[in-house]
Amino acid sequence: MKFLHTFLSWITTIVFMVIFLLSLCLWDIFMRIAYLFGYQASQRTIHALMWLMIQQLRIAGARVRLIPKRCEIPHTRPLILVSNHQSMFDIPFAFWYFRQFNVKFVAKKELAYNAPTVSFHLRNGHHALIDRKDREQASRAIAEMGQKAEKARYAALIYPEGSRSKDGNLREFKLRGLAVMLENMPSALVVPLCIDGSWQLAPRGFSCIPWGVRCSMEVLEPIEPTGLTPEEVLALCETRIREKLGQTK
Repeated sequence: MKFLHTFLSWITTIVFMVIFLLSLCLWDIFMRIAYLFGYQASQRTIHALMWLMIQQLRIAGARVRLIPKRCEIPHTRPLILVSNHQSMFDIPFAFWYFRQFNVKFVAKKELAYNAPTVSFHLRNGHHALIDRKDREQASRAIAEMGQKAEKARYAALIYPEGSRSKDGNLREFKLRGLAVMLENMPSALVVPLCIDGSWQLAPRGFSCIPWGVRCSMEVLEPIEPTGLTPEEVLALCETRIREKLGQTK
């Protein structure tokens, strides 16, 4: 039985990766054409890709749940989305669920080159491309993105862990990025997101995506940052995500 499961996982992973890479190459053409027709056309195109990426995970037997918060998320304010990070698919989850807010996110500058669709969108989609070795440059890029999100009432997405968790265990949250966002988005509502299980979609080394992975993104109770320090906001986000994951300290 284990052999059959492994065999199935390898077959479906290979098929998934071929289709996934082909779709990125094809969408690169679509993105460049859509960009000629303006911002809204390019946004609809990237949102369609995010939906497609989530659906393609079914090829590998994965099932994704996007769990809403029962309370209403206002559309009259910008949002700061604070999430744990387990795989590259965490980004499509947030982009698709919050597509009405035209999500912008913080990414390392290396992703702005040589990745079909992804690189073009990062360079032209008003995201924050940061150099992890240059704190001042990173702060400027995040501040600029936050100012644009504040003005247009977009959602700004940040992963305070700084890098992906390879085993699903929550890493320590770092303050600097969120503090810069809060400073430059004074009217924003903070919304914590809990990613659970997607680390299994990112095989390490020569491995496959196990058939039947179950993962989710849950929208947690929003945080009103007014009257709170950045440290307090960060601590609340980390506590709520950690509790939802069952990883309380």
